[in-house]
Amino acid sequence: MKISAAQADELMGGPWFDGYTKVVDMHQELVTVDDFDVEARAVAHDDTEMVLFGGGLTVLGMLDLSSDVHSIFAVRGVLRARRLILGDALLVVQGTVEL
Repeated sequence: MKISAAQADELMGGPWFDGYTKVVDMHQELVTVDDFDVEARAVAHDDTEMVLFGGGLTVLGMLDLSSDVHSIFAVRGVLRARRLILGDALLVVQGTVEL
């Protein structure tokens, strides 16, 4: 589902998307993936991503925020990951982080 950057910012309670994009991909339900490689996702989409995980995000393996990728990922609720590698992508969590 697509929402405006202003709507995403309102849901997250801060100015995370507006000014960087007009549209944000929103997943309302919990999203579970094996691995989350920001650089690979950007290459696959041929662009950076602007995503709001409204029901939380569970990464069974590694969440890699990569270098030189300026995507924005926002999580409402719980972010679970086995391993988190910091990088240049922005990760905002409104809730708890379980590593």
